[in-house]
Amino acid sequence: MTSETGDFKAQLEKMKTHPGFIAALDQSGGSTPSALRAYGIKENAWSNEEQMFAIVHQMRTRIMTSPAFTGERILGAILFANQAGIKDVVTQQFEVARQIIAAGLVPIVEPEVDIHCPDKARAEELLKAAILEELNRLPAGQPVMLKLTLPDKDDLYAEFVKHPRVVRVVALSGGYSREEGNQRLRRNHGVVASFSRALVEGLSAQQSDAEFNALLGVQYVSAVKLAPSILAADFARLGQQVADAEHAGADRIHVDVMDGHFVPNLSMGPAIVQSLRRVTHLPLEIHLMISDPDFFLDEFAAAGSDSFLAHWEGNNNLHRTVQRIRTLGKRAAVAINPATPSAVLEDIIQDLDQVLVMTVNPGFGHQPFLRTTLPKIGRVRELIERRASGCDVEVDGGIDATTAPLVVRAGATVLVAGSAVFGDRDGVAAAMNRLRTALDDTERELEPAERSALQRSQLCSSE
Repeated sequence: MTSETGDFKAQLEKMKTHPGFIAALDQSGGSTPSALRAYGIKENAWSNEEQMFAIVHQMRTRIMTSPAFTGERILGAILFANQAGIKDVVTQQFEVARQIIAAGLVPIVEPEVDIHCPDKARAEELLKAAILEELNRLPAGQPVMLKLTLPDKDDLYAEFVKHPRVVRVVALSGGYSREEGNQRLRRNHGVVASFSRALVEGLSAQQSDAEFNALLGVQYVSAVKLAPSILAADFARLGQQVADAEHAGADRIHVDVMDGHFVPNLSMGPAIVQSLRRVTHLPLEIHLMISDPDFFLDEFAAAGSDSFLAHWEGNNNLHRTVQRIRTLGKRAAVAINPATPSAVLEDIIQDLDQVLVMTVNPGFGHQPFLRTTLPKIGRVRELIERRASGCDVEVDGGIDATTAPLVVRAGATVLVAGSAVFGDRDGVAAAMNRLRTALDDTERELEPAERSALQRSQLCSSE
């Protein structure tokens, strides 16, 4: 042990002070073909990625075992972490995590992927598989927390968010700016923030207390989510308006589907969803105001939908609808109309990712907010806290900068807004900013218990 420690200290001192260079042998899936071409290996020498990496491994091995590859000039080598390497790192961290669990504590497992990694998306997929394997090996009652770099693929870690052995998935900013980190966090639903450098970005010792406090007050990501409804959008500029909403901090896009039977209006179908999928990375939630939602689920799912909201009213087998949505790998929610009591959710709430409380009668936009729905929002929140803690309470209808604080105080965590976003004369960005400012002010005024309820909503399934 002494000898190993001594060798490590000597190597560390050499790395700090000796002249030399680092051998960068970390070619990724993107740069490996050109590296092999330079080495004299043509692309017809391999037929798949596995064979390609096997050849580059031979090249690296030859370099590192050469007599010329010595510590006289080479201080160290950077190697791209392949599947086996990533798995070894994760296995090692979980071994330490088990020791922490044995001491009666909850460990934080933190295998970081460098945000500048040339093949970051692939590395994150390999990391996910390795972590999932270790999580499934943990006995019941041995939870961990995961702290992971915000991924390139949105909601990549959704499976961890809902995993029974994961207390929470925490975002590691990894060097992203506050703005980019917040945007990525909004697109990775259920993941909570853990920012250090990004948190203090823009703060300085020279600022007055008023300036310092004002800037620090906007450094966090709101626990309340905004879902602009395209029912109120200008369909001649739909793609641009959705892009504007995304850039302005929308968390998802709300798509109202009406069949002229369930509600006295007709609206959009799967073709609109397919078009939206090409212009936004935001989750697309489909509000099914139709008589037979099961009939259309497959088509909307194939078009790119991320979640479905089916109404309790008129559905003879709501449980079957929810299970069909789950089978498609989508988030499931149930909507209830203003005159429908919250008690109808008692036997379905545990199967849901969220509940939508209509604050107007469904079918048309531009309706005034029904204040009589506020107590029901509170009752739904209480039901969720008792039976399905972590799920969202969404509200839809008449939401603007005036009514948004009311529903948040009542217990809402997701706000659908149509006319207040797309009908604002100052544009989408200004409208979103007004809503977000109203929400931020409200969240700061909430009592600690109320704030905790909002934060718990971020644990909702895979949203």
